[in-house]
Amino acid sequence: MFDTKKLEIIHGPINLFDVALKGVESGYRQCFRCLPTDLSHYHTLFQTYKFLNVDVLSNLSIDQVIANLKASRADYDPEERQRIPGNKSLARDTAFQLLHLILYPQYGDETKDKMKLFNAVMFMVSHPGTFKYRIKRMIRVAYEEQFGLTLKQRPKLDQWEKGENADDEIDVTTEEGPDYYFSSDDDSF
Repeated sequence: MFDTKKLEIIHGPINLFDVALKGVESGYRQCFRCLPTDLSHYHTLFQTYKFLNVDVLSNLSIDQVIANLKASRADYDPEERQRIPGNKSLARDTAFQLLHLILYPQYGDETKDKMKLFNAVMFMVSHPGTFKYRIKRMIRVAYEEQFGLTLKQRPKLDQWEKGENADDEIDVTTEEGPDYYFSSDDDSF
């Protein structure tokens, strides 16, 4: 018989375990913040998640992932006459799931799914208020590595990269607060 009180399991170091844990505990968007813009680190991180038996996709289909990306869009309630903010945290976490789908495709219909993935990449690069440089860069690099770009796709993606670089990135908030604008003509300071 084993004495379970004295049983100790020893395991060697697990690559990027600290980043993987932070992603599980605080949201996958934290992984983008912790890793450099080098795709090899993300391959290693996904291998770590696989080793740890973490379902990064949470059983979501490609269509559900795309719907979650679009949850970042604000809406307007005409009855209440107010803006309804989008869920940027969900969208940023879902960007990591999209990266997984790009690097490890799970095709139903390969042609349709490739187009859905490209459209999701286009959505992300065209929403700089939600997806900052590091996230957009990794998604684009992964898509290019996995599928390549057609002559029509490249200029569409390039138009959104003009004037943007890693130094511009400030992606430290998890939720956006309300936008208040005060003019110098306002009396209510």
